[in-house]
Parts: sequence; structure tokens; C-alpha cells
Amino acid sequence: MKKCCRCHKEKKEEYFYKDKSRKNGFYPACKECEASRRLKRIDYLKDYYKKHKKYFQKKWRYWHDTNRKQFNAVHKTGRSKRNGKITQEPCIVCGSLLTEAHHDDYSKPLQVIWLCKKHHGELHRKNEEHFWEKG
Repeated sequence: MKKCCRCHKEKKEEYFYKDKSRKNGFYPACKECEASRRLKRIDYLKDYYKKHKKYFQKKWRYWHDTNRKQFNAVHKTGRSKRNGKITQEPCIVCGSLLTEAHHDDYSKPLQVIWLCKKHHGELHRKNEEHFWEKG
């Protein structure tokens, strides 16, 4: 039996999500309380977006206009993948099957390198030459 930190009711451990980072191996709030918290959060974010819709539209439009080549390359890659012109491949660094397309040159949208999320992020955060030397 475990006590929920939100509703303060004693419940069986099966009513709690597993969490390896916790000492007892379970999330402190029960699944029911966590679900209601998540729904409240979703409602809050929807309301926030509605209140600030113009701001988000303006921000997106600015990004789209200043990164048009990137936007077009990403969408062309996605369409080509759906149509079967290109196929998703494993990460060239670790071999993971969950990969993202990386464009070295946005003017060549179908020439991509397939990387997992971890290695794609590393490539963008670090100097590209350093990344390839490490891999």
C-alpha cells in the first residue's frame, strides 16, 4: 500500500505509475490524480494559446519567412518519405531504428543523413567536424 501525495488516499501500488528514479520505484501521485492533473494542464495550455493566438501566429510566420528553405526541405522530405521516394534508414552512428532526417544543405532536400534524436541533437549543438571525429 502506498499513499498518494495529492488525494492522500492509501492505494495499492498498481494504481501508481512506475518511476525508476524514485526510491520506492513509483511516482508519488496515483494514476487517477496524475490523469486529472494532465487534463487540467492541457486545458490551461489551450486557453493560454487562445488568449495569445496572435502572438503565436506572428512568431510562427516570422520563423517561416526567415527559414523558408528549411521549411520547404523538411516538408519535401516528409512527402517523399510518405510517397516512397526515400526510405527511412537506421542511425548512421548507433544503428537505432527511430531516426530523423538531417539536411546538410537545404537546397538539396532529398539528400539526408539519418540520425537518432540523440545524435541529431548532438550534431546541431556541437561543431559538425567534432561530431564526425567522435563518431
